[in-house]
This record gives sequence, C-alpha cells and structure tokens, in this order.
Amino acid sequence: MPVSGPGVLRYGGSTPCVSIECGDEPMLILDAGTGIFNLAKSLGRQPEFRCTIALTHLHWDHMMGLPFFFPADQPDADNLVIGPGSVTGAEAGIRAGLDSVLRPPGFPITLDGLEGRWRYDTIRDETIHLGSIALTARHVRHRGPTLGFRIEGDGASVAYIPDHGPGAEGRGHEHDDLVPDAVRDLVNGVDLLIHDAHQDPSQYERFRHFGHCTPAYAARVAKAGRVGRLVLFHHDPGRDDDGVDRMLADARDAAAELGFTGPIDAAAEGDVHELSKAQPPSQPPSQEAVR
Repeated sequence: MPVSGPGVLRYGGSTPCVSIECGDEPMLILDAGTGIFNLAKSLGRQPEFRCTIALTHLHWDHMMGLPFFFPADQPDADNLVIGPGSVTGAEAGIRAGLDSVLRPPGFPITLDGLEGRWRYDTIRDETIHLGSIALTARHVRHRGPTLGFRIEGDGASVAYIPDHGPGAEGRGHEHDDLVPDAVRDLVNGVDLLIHDAHQDPSQYERFRHFGHCTPAYAARVAKAGRVGRLVLFHHDPGRDDDGVDRMLADARDAAAELGFTGPIDAAAEGDVHELSKAQPPSQPPSQEAVR
C-alpha cells in the first residue's frame, strides 16, 4: 500500500513503478503502482503517446495506478499492456485479471472507459522484442502467477524482480539459500538488478510464505548473477527511512560476507540510473547452488 508522511521523505512511499527509456523506442514501464502517477506528471500530455506497460503480477500494489496514467488515456495514444495469466495453470489472461479488479463497484469505470488504443497480451516464460528492446520473462516465486523481467537494449541490461521469496507458497528452509534457475536466467551478468528486499530476518521467518525476501538474499542473488549493481526495492510500507537505511546496511554486510563487491543502494522515488553500453561484469564467476 502507498504511504506518506515525514518518515518516508527520503525514499518515498509509492508502490512499484519503474520506467525505462532506450533510444527512440516507446517508453517501457515496469508495473503500474501508484508511482505511475508521478511519472504521468513528469511526462504530461503528449501527442500520439506510445508505451508498453509490463506488469509482473496482478496484486493491487502493482496495477492500481494504471487508470490514472493520463498520458496513455487520450484518444490518439497507443498502449500495450503485457503480463502473466491471472490464474496459475489456467487460460485466463492479463486482460481478464485486470477486468476482475478495475470495474464497479470497486472502481467507477472499466478498462473500456479508457481512451486511446489499448492492447493486452499475456506472456509466459519467453523473450519478446519491443522494437530494439528484448524483454525476457520468467516466473518467479511469489504468491500467484508472478514474473520477473530482464530488459536488454542499446548494449545495456536490467533485471527487475520486485516480488520474490525463496520460501513462497510453503517452500521449506532448504530453499532459503538457493537461487532458482529462472532467476539466474534473468540476472546473469546484468548491469543493474532491481530486487525485492521487503522483509527483515524476523519478518521472513514469520511470513516466508508471502513470497518476499531479506536484503541478504537479494545480495545472494546479485552475487550468483555477477551483476554490476544491486538496488533494493519494494520497501515495507511500515518501514520508515531510517529502517530502510538499516536494511541497506544489512545488504552491504551480507554482500561483504558473500564476496559481492558491486555497489548496493536502496531505491528512492525519482532515482535515475544511466547505463552505458556493454560493460563487462565486475564480479568473478559464481558457483552458487541453483534450483
């Protein structure tokens, strides 16, 4: 849920939304949480606006901002929304999942009430091409169908895994230090990894089935993937800025023990990361156990 107040002025309190710009390609937006409204204000209304919105999953915090993204809600806009099916093992697609939430009485209009052209494509474990951008999706461990993304373009790469926990959906302690093959596919050698770090160790022990993880596990994923930089993401809304600072310190301590030497930061609203073309990974090859 979004939060506000003096305790979250440095890191912010919006729910997930990350935008990616690559050359002249239409903007790629990862998740449509409440942060998408600040993105909308920064863009303003533009003629013939085009974008792709890639949703990792359909929990409220990742899609509740979609109908408020006003640059896309105008007659000459052309928008593509992609994401996972809404039910594990079923054929219900991304549109059906969104329709089940964005409708009266919970919301005053349906998706058909948005202006412009809107297309909805369900994606699975695959790589798709959005012009010169390659987006690879893999299912990751969370509650319900959830994707992580790897984005490659113009010689740079980003992995985005905002909701991911080794103990999700009843998995035992034997999974806690393992980096799944699907996750390794996404993170291997990327310049920037944006990864879940929602729970401290005591929260994880109590709520491991929620499908989130600790800063130490995020550092373990970064080490296993030999990534260039790690950004901790999906902060607990009950944790203030000082609490996020402590999570960042925990991640850096864990990284030192694991041998990950890349920079680690905590995501803050408005952060900009400029990635240069193809840089060699800064980490030595990892022999991390995988499943």
